[in-house]
Amino acid sequence: MFINKKKPIVLIILDGWGVSPAWGGNAIALADTKNMDYYWYHYPSSKLKASGPAVGLPARTHGNSEVGHLNIGAGQKIEQMSSCIFQLIEEQTFFENSCIIEAVEYAKKNNSCLHIMGLLSDGGVHSHIKHLEALLDVLSQKEAKEVFFHFFTDGRDVGSMSCLRYFKKIQDKIKKIKLGKISSVIGRFYSMDRDNRAERTEVAYNALTLGQAEQFSSVKEGVDFSYRKGITDEFISPFKIKDSFSPIKNKDSVIFFNFRPDRAKQITQAFVMQEHEFTLFKRKKIIKDIFFATFVPYKENMPIKSVFKHPEVEKPLNVILSNNNLKQFHIAESEKYAHITYFFNNGQTQPINGEEWFLVASPKVKSYDLKPEMSAIEITNKVLKRIKENKDDFFVINFANPDMVGHTGNMEAVIKAVKITDICLGEIVKEILNKDGIVLVTADHGNAEEMIVKETGEKNTNHTSNPVPFILIANNLEPNLHLKQDGSLCNIAPTVLKLFGLKKPETMEEDLI
Repeated sequence: MFINKKKPIVLIILDGWGVSPAWGGNAIALADTKNMDYYWYHYPSSKLKASGPAVGLPARTHGNSEVGHLNIGAGQKIEQMSSCIFQLIEEQTFFENSCIIEAVEYAKKNNSCLHIMGLLSDGGVHSHIKHLEALLDVLSQKEAKEVFFHFFTDGRDVGSMSCLRYFKKIQDKIKKIKLGKISSVIGRFYSMDRDNRAERTEVAYNALTLGQAEQFSSVKEGVDFSYRKGITDEFISPFKIKDSFSPIKNKDSVIFFNFRPDRAKQITQAFVMQEHEFTLFKRKKIIKDIFFATFVPYKENMPIKSVFKHPEVEKPLNVILSNNNLKQFHIAESEKYAHITYFFNNGQTQPINGEEWFLVASPKVKSYDLKPEMSAIEITNKVLKRIKENKDDFFVINFANPDMVGHTGNMEAVIKAVKITDICLGEIVKEILNKDGIVLVTADHGNAEEMIVKETGEKNTNHTSNPVPFILIANNLEPNLHLKQDGSLCNIAPTVLKLFGLKKPETMEEDLI
């Protein structure tokens, strides 16, 4: 058998690389991916489910990077927070949540305001408008006073100019329950940065705490103003609503309804960290005695209350490898670093024994179509160097390009991003085969394979529900070796364990071999 646990096994995650028929909107098919095409047809391959119930998401919900890496690392289907919250709403326990009630009572006790902030969208990646509607019902039932909404516009996980549809829904809800006012609007580009771009987060923070923003008489007026300037939802500059704006101030309550931490924790830190702890930018106003609640824990040791808790995985892949004294190297650029560490390891915030994490900085550009190669070459060079050092038994590598450039909707740039990813993939595979090791190629979700909405011809900047590839690459494979079909991302970890000759825990799914 070709398996030998002393040889390096390399798991390469091509972020946003879905499988779809070739057509004019498929940037992957248009990119002439010689290496990936060769591997697909000459080595055992399979398509894996990466969306919907197969990965713990609601039906017809696109996959995403957090969910993908959680499932890959856990080796089992992880019920996602979005699904868990929907279940709590259905069971009615959502409406007696102690943390939400505490936020309401804190504002009442201090005769202060309750602020609701988060991404206004039904994309289901970071938030969901139905969760927000249920939250409003709780606030109404508990007779909350002085409620102000600060909404972040999406335009990335949903249509790029779709926000007015969501505002209409929530305005109808507000009118029905006679509770609250829309106070401010901010594009997620500013309010949900995750890469320490101080200039973005500072703009959002100053808008929320100081009211430093354009002013309009209505949401529609502000959005239309942006659209006339060619600015889509994701990039809308902060604006406040005349006669409805209230800044977040001392002794207020805040509920942040995003259920995904990676793009929520940076701005949250600006609100809750002490002056000596927060170094991203110098805050003009530091909010004191604030009750800050988030739908899920955003970061360990952050002074916030959490409305819900993440499901726990007892033995993710990295723990089993560590317990068997196997050395691991996890590498990605900034945009996906949290995914190959925190999410892949199912919530661990520090490397464990025998594990090393390596961060390559993402380029500092406004939009990645300006630099579609991102940091793929730097990642590849570091990996090649590391392979030659013979230090590691297992690699986890993420290439962000197909996903991050895919979100720009720029077809030409996405094709370039896919090409460079394919070239880098080829270099790593060549080096590992020279070492007589094993490479597993996969993705966390689709994106770059559907850059155009077939029905309308519009740009598609969203993730997709397509399956993703899984390829096993090694020398001298047995001629009759075939991979199981109809699997999902949670079958990857047990496959890695089988290749190492290790027994999988009962909680894991079956392997693909």
